[in-house]
Amino acid sequence: MPSPIDFTRISVVAPVCNLSDLDFLSEIRISDHCDIIELRLDSLTDNLDQITAFLTDNKLDTPILATARHPEEGGCHSLNASARQELYLRFLPLVDSIDIELRSLTEMNEVIDATRSAGKTVILSFHDFESTPSIAAIQSKIDQAIEAGADVCKIAIHLDSQSALDELIPICESESRINLSMMGMGPLGKPSRLAFARAGSVLNYGYLKEANAPGQWPAKELKHLIGEI
Repeated sequence: MPSPIDFTRISVVAPVCNLSDLDFLSEIRISDHCDIIELRLDSLTDNLDQITAFLTDNKLDTPILATARHPEEGGCHSLNASARQELYLRFLPLVDSIDIELRSLTEMNEVIDATRSAGKTVILSFHDFESTPSIAAIQSKIDQAIEAGADVCKIAIHLDSQSALDELIPICESESRINLSMMGMGPLGKPSRLAFARAGSVLNYGYLKEANAPGQWPAKELKHLIGEI
C-alpha cells in the first residue's frame, strides 16, 4: 500500500509518463528525486499491466497519485469520460490520491465517491497551456474546488509576464481554506515553480527523464532547489 500524502509539507511530484520513466524508478533512490510519484494513466494506456506489476511487486514507501487527464487539459490518447473513469477505478486500490480536473466533477462523480469511501484524497485541478487567466477566474477555480471538498486545488497555467506571477504569489501565500498547488508553464515556468513553492505550493512538479509540460525542472534538481529555499 502507498504511504499517505502529507499535504502540510512542500513536496516534489514526479510524473511517470512512459516505460522509460518506470525503468528509471527502478534504477534510482526515489527519495533523492521526489516525494510523490504521479501515474499519468492517460499516457500509459499501452503499459497498464507493467504499471500494475511494478506497483504490486515493489513495496514503495513513496506516496502515489493517479491522473487520467482530460484531453482538453493536456490528456493523451483523446480518452473519453468512460475510459478515464475505468482507469481511475482500476488503479484506485494501488494509489493514495487521485487528480481530477474541475471540469470533470460531474462525469467523475463515481470516482470521487469511491476515492472518499476508500479513505483517500482528491486533488481537483485546472490547466491552461495557452494563456494566463484573470485573477478573478483563478480565484473562481479555487472557490469551486473548496465547494467540492477537494483536499488540494491545483492550478497550472501559462505564465508569460512577471506581473501576473507577482499577482498570483499572494494568493498562494494567503489562501487558508484549502491546500494549493500552483505552477506556471511557458516562459516563466521554471522561476514560477520555485516562487510558488516558496509561497506554500504543496505539490511542485518536476520530471524524471523528459519534461511533460513546458517550464518543468528535473525533479531531482527541483527537490534540491526547494530544499535550499
